[in-house]
Amino acid sequence: MLRLKDIPEEKMSEVLGIATELRQREDADLDRSGRARDIAAAAAEVGVSEEHLERAAAEWHARQVVDTGSQRRRKLSIALVAASVLGTAVLLFGFREMRSVPPAPAMAVQTQTATAIGMIPGQWNFSANPGTVATVSYRRVGDRSQAAVIRVERFASQPGTPHRANLDTPLAGIISAPSSVAFDVRGQGLNNVRVYFENGALERWRSPALPASGEWRTHRLDLTRFEYQSRTSSSGRWQVRPFRSPEAVSELSFKFGDFVNPVTASGEVSLDGVIVE
Repeated sequence: MLRLKDIPEEKMSEVLGIATELRQREDADLDRSGRARDIAAAAAEVGVSEEHLERAAAEWHARQVVDTGSQRRRKLSIALVAASVLGTAVLLFGFREMRSVPPAPAMAVQTQTATAIGMIPGQWNFSANPGTVATVSYRRVGDRSQAAVIRVERFASQPGTPHRANLDTPLAGIISAPSSVAFDVRGQGLNNVRVYFENGALERWRSPALPASGEWRTHRLDLTRFEYQSRTSSSGRWQVRPFRSPEAVSELSFKFGDFVNPVTASGEVSLDGVIVE
């Protein structure tokens, strides 16, 4: 056990404080003991033994514990009732507030209609430049019940006349100002396709060259990916202009010739699942 002589000098004030506390507790214990002796002596004068006093002390303590628990339960009950009343008031007030606020107007939800264009004869028009040997047929291709199959045996090109093989469909009465197009394609030999939205003979929107591989592939293009072109006459050269969204279009065209596949290319492309939105 650490002795007084072992305490560092700078800690002596703390030790003195603890000693003072101990002395005060001892004095209080002595005082309580003295009062207890006085009470026992007074009780003995009226015939109450010290044993009865000890039992009475135990009974008093038990009653205090019970009273404390009851008080806590009462306080808890009061708190719960208060919370319930407050919650009900808040709900009623909130309900009144909700009834007093006029309902917000319904938001207008704008939807754009997607139109599927079937690959059927009469819906599409196929054209090629003079000398190009090419055909279109509409038939089952794999699991597709009916696709458009464009077959090019050979392209021909004359000075001033580009080689051409186009599949077109009119859009009048279908959609006036498209925002996107989607289609399924597969190809062999003709490895690329471009999509055009045309508005008469003076303006058009041209897609990038899109691959047509040996397996079916879906292309989805927003119109902002298209290049806007215009010209001053039906025989003039097309010029690239700053992009603008169409106010109207008259035709959708798939092109496989000039600026898409080289003049030496040959093969076929199958198209299906055309959706304009």
